[in-house]
Amino acid sequence: MTPDALSIVDCHAHFWDAEVHTYPVFSEPSPGFEALVGDYTALPRRYPPPQYFEDVI
Repeated sequence: MTPDALSIVDCHAHFWDAEVHTYPVFSEPSPGFEALVGDYTALPRRYPPPQYFEDVI
């Protein structure tokens, strides 16, 4: 990277509640999806904004 190059950082969070919004890929293991994103079994089932604020503040 050259000194005058622009660096971009994409920092964002995803909030969800698996009890409200269901995604089949999270309820049944998917070898194809896991090959793409890695082991996702440790993802929380709920991650609302208040929990995020507890984690980062």
